[in-house]
Amino acid sequence: MPGLFSGSSRLKPSDLSFLAKELKFLLSSGLPLLRCLEVIERQASSDRVKRSVFRLKEDIGRGNSFSASLRLQGEVYPELFVNVMAAGEANGALAASSSRAARYYGSKDELRKKIASSSVYPCLVLFASFICVIFMGVYLLPTMTSVFAALGTEPPFLTRAVAFAGRAWYLAAFFASVAWLLMKKVSIERIVFRLPVLRTIARGTALSGISETLSALLGSGVPLVASLSIASAASGAKEYSAAVDRVIADVRDGNTLSSSLRRSGVFPDPFCEVASVGETSGNLAGAFEELAAYYGSSAESALKLFAALIEPASTIFVGAIVGVVVFSMFLPMIGMFDSLAK
Repeated sequence: MPGLFSGSSRLKPSDLSFLAKELKFLLSSGLPLLRCLEVIERQASSDRVKRSVFRLKEDIGRGNSFSASLRLQGEVYPELFVNVMAAGEANGALAASSSRAARYYGSKDELRKKIASSSVYPCLVLFASFICVIFMGVYLLPTMTSVFAALGTEPPFLTRAVAFAGRAWYLAAFFASVAWLLMKKVSIERIVFRLPVLRTIARGTALSGISETLSALLGSGVPLVASLSIASAASGAKEYSAAVDRVIADVRDGNTLSSSLRRSGVFPDPFCEVASVGETSGNLAGAFEELAAYYGSSAESALKLFAALIEPASTIFVGAIVGVVVFSMFLPMIGMFDSLAK
């Protein structure tokens, strides 16, 4: 029941982290839930959060529970957030559940920002090189070709090629779009999971996401199978999502979680071993928290390496493009001087 909201109004990880963090702090201070929501509504800088919290207050005032009020807003709140809060509410530990949700969405938002910041520089550099080629091809090189035409000679091949590339940028955009569609058909995920550094980032992100989800849900008292179902959707990778679905089927058949993880053939040995220790000791939530920290750190290290490699590589790439364009400008000038000398 979306109500006042549509799918586009779903709260971002940063919004959910803010809401959960504030809720944890205020509940721990002894404020009743409705009063907490009033304070959060005043403090929120996001209109989405303000509208959502306002409606939460209204629904709770009508006699609904907090988790039921979250569900009434449809897709605004993710299933994980709702289930963590529902478990905390049922156990009388809403502040503790809010703390887990704040950690989960805080780390998710932080990782998203790191990936975005690592992509900014290469994207800007590639965009600059694209604009440079278009500018040279559309404005500068045609002038030179017209001079050559007046002299009755033909410009060098390189000059003509760069001029054509600049004029035919729309063709480049078309072929890039076709390549993108073909890649989507082939599955970008498959390509990423086969590239050295990107594979480590993607695997670390998926395993960290699954572990964080399970830690948050199991720590709040959500049953294992329900937690795995939500973790399957939260993995962000089809391969791992399908593996978690197989694990769910095995667990329902009476197998242990650690043996089911091993049978899936996707989860690495350290992941299965730590899960086995947590299962034996009765502290699965703590085990998955450790796994989330380990694989999150692994993904972050790989991301830093990727950024360290991509920046000089993109600079060299742009330097090569600019060099070719500049050379294509000077080449006809040399030919022009030769023609005038003769």
